Amino acid sequence: MRILMLNYEFPPIGGGGAPVSFELCRELVRRGHVVDVVTMHARGTKRFEVVDGINIFRVLSLRRKNEICYPYEMATYVASAIPFCLQRMRKHKYDLIHAHFIFPTGVVGAVLKWRTKVPLVVTAHGSDIPLYNPDRFRFLHRLLHPMWRKVVRSIDTLIAPSEYLKHHIQTFANIPVTVIPNGFRMELIAPSIRERKILIVSRIFRRKGVQYFLEAIKDMDLDWEIIVAGDGPYLPQLKKQAENIKPRVNFTGFVQNDQLHYLYETSSIFIFTSQNESFGVVLLEAMSAGLAIITTNVSALPEVVENTALLVEPNNPQQIREAVLKLINNKTLREELGNKGRERAKLFNWPTITARYEAAYRVTPGVTDGSSSNI
Repeated sequence: MRILMLNYEFPPIGGGGAPVSFELCRELVRRGHVVDVVTMHARGTKRFEVVDGINIFRVLSLRRKNEICYPYEMATYVASAIPFCLQRMRKHKYDLIHAHFIFPTGVVGAVLKWRTKVPLVVTAHGSDIPLYNPDRFRFLHRLLHPMWRKVVRSIDTLIAPSEYLKHHIQTFANIPVTVIPNGFRMELIAPSIRERKILIVSRIFRRKGVQYFLEAIKDMDLDWEIIVAGDGPYLPQLKKQAENIKPRVNFTGFVQNDQLHYLYETSSIFIFTSQNESFGVVLLEAMSAGLAIITTNVSALPEVVENTALLVEPNNPQQIREAVLKLINNKTLREELGNKGRERAKLFNWPTITARYEAAYRVTPGVTDGSSSNI
């Protein structure tokens, strides 16, 4: 099968949706498919390269930062990607268009489908759904809601990574949604010698809830290293808050994969107290490394961890404090949760998840086993 894969974010730029789409492409190529990715060009990236058999095309954009993309920057991707893809589709027969994110990438996919009649699959990731991320996109979703509905109606197969996000989508559009979890490569992160480290890995937005963890530990005498890895617009507020608490907090900013894997492998406790998540790939990373996890009992997070973590209410420093103390004072519990998490993470291996994507491709209206198909 020849697949045109669209994502405005693709490694080395972007957050959770970027590595998810990369690993899916990587596994599809391993299974005999041809995958052409059209993504954003950013400083330090090549306009074209082949990585692990994936053909990666980067179109012109105004993106300035790796870790965050603003709406006007997304719009430049849409403007560049549509003519570029149409030109390629005149020369190459694609069996399928697969776009990640309804906005902005689904807009590109919808236009291409309208012009070429090639079937369209879209994976939603969260921020592309109205009211999922009101801190950033409330006004934009209100403004563009008529367009959002048109894009959604043009999709042949819509995929969400969790039951939570499926139901959230269906509150705005009465359409079928297929649930396929995000995957993870277990071999990327391996447990190592445990150190007295408490780790947070996140894009730094207010809704991620890091401020409630800092409030929870503000007067605790901890001989543990506390590390917050990630960058984002809420980071200055967190740094200011950390000036007034007892424990010293190490803010690393954006970190590359090798350093990030080292942090996972050597930490003991992982904190992810987000208010709202469509899935939570960082939980799979922490589970794979065998960390004891504290996360919130809302959105898709309980779906990911099930019984392998301590669950707390969002925005609740007292519950976070109690959970942190429970893990710090109980090495056996840390090890038990870490072992259970590592076993559960195996269920999300990419060969299994990719097979579910292939099954979704097969039943997408308009997809046939043509001459360019390997399904």
